[in-house]
Amino acid sequence: MAERALKVATKAGIREKEALAHLTLGQVVTASLYDAGDTVVGGAEHHFQLATEILRAIGNDTELAKGLEAYARDLIEHGASERGKTL
Repeated sequence: MAERALKVATKAGIREKEALAHLTLGQVVTASLYDAGDTVVGGAEHHFQLATEILRAIGNDTELAKGLEAYARDLIEHGASERGKTL
């Protein structure tokens, strides 16, 4: 569903919705796609990065803060605490 939302938002040029779809996909991927060694096997970081870039570019500070929190939490929970702290 989030992939479809991303596709529609991107095609329509609705940047805010595109960013929110990327955030949703990042959260879905990070919650479900780990191997037995707790290593990410999906593209959560890619989605978080795109979402935060778009939200910065359009000046949506509220959603940017939420996105950075989710991104940082993901990094910290999966061993990249120094990177997570600096977002």
